[in-house]
Amino acid sequence: MDPMIGVAGGLNDYSRVIVLAGERYEDALLRLEKRRELQRLAIMAREERKKDEAAMVLAEVEMMASRLETQDFFHVPACSMAILALPMAMVGETAEQGCAVCGQLFQEGDQLRSMPCSHSFHQSCIFKSLLVSCVCPRPRCRFTMPAAAEEY
Repeated sequence: MDPMIGVAGGLNDYSRVIVLAGERYEDALLRLEKRRELQRLAIMAREERKKDEAAMVLAEVEMMASRLETQDFFHVPACSMAILALPMAMVGETAEQGCAVCGQLFQEGDQLRSMPCSHSFHQSCIFKSLLVSCVCPRPRCRFTMPAAAEEY
């Protein structure tokens, strides 16, 4: 018999236990099961950390993109020459019924200007808006006029 393996108990004893290097077989199996469970939990924890890290990176990228859109880009005034070059429009020939800047309906005699994206506004409203931001003020429209920095 291998010196590392022994048999505990008598020959007629049903409670015989194989002993491995001084450790009962059942204890060795329990220890092995615990080790496997710990390894499985460690793998799950590592995968969870990877997911958390990916979520944090994604949130940071989205935050940076949001900052770029709202602070750096949307608050650049439009070129004054481009603003003055906006074509005049007549009430009734525009797709819009009112001005998205002030919220008022267009009335006969109002001076309107049309952006290259085809959105129309009161002249004074669009001029004021474009002096603050070169982006069309209509929601979800991403059209941009040439920026003031490009004038020089």
